[in-house]
Amino acid sequence: MKKKSSSIRIIIIFLVSVMFSKLYSQNNEILGFIGPSFHFNFDKGGKMKFSGGLEFSGWFVDNVRGPGCLGFDVGIEFEQGKIRLYSEAQYGLIVGASAGPVLQYSFSDKKICTGFQTSVWLSIFLGGEIRGRFMQDGIYYSPGVFVKLPTNLGTIRLPF
Repeated sequence: MKKKSSSIRIIIIFLVSVMFSKLYSQNNEILGFIGPSFHFNFDKGGKMKFSGGLEFSGWFVDNVRGPGCLGFDVGIEFEQGKIRLYSEAQYGLIVGASAGPVLQYSFSDKKICTGFQTSVWLSIFLGGEIRGRFMQDGIYYSPGVFVKLPTNLGTIRLPF
């Protein structure tokens, strides 16, 4: 029962983060980016494992306020023996920060693990980030790099 309630919490947090981003936008104009990411994941003991993934980010650009705009990302990441799905609400332009839920499956022990991650990043198509991941099985520090190419989404009407 605990696994089911954790998954429901992850889904609720994802929907709230996208809805929060949507409240910031007036015309639903989304600028999208997609590309690969690569991270070096260190646990508390300093043991490192490499991961690679694919991430899509959407930015509500019709109502930029201050030094950036609100957006969200959705990603999948592969590490030896593990697969992670995540989504984050984010704010920024060239420099930014993001935070959101993570769902991880371990193939070796066939367990689902949930958690939360946050990151700070610097990017103009090619970027770098420092990510902190707080999972049920431990805390991880993950510096990484990514490439994002723009996608032409135009104006998208979201159902909320």
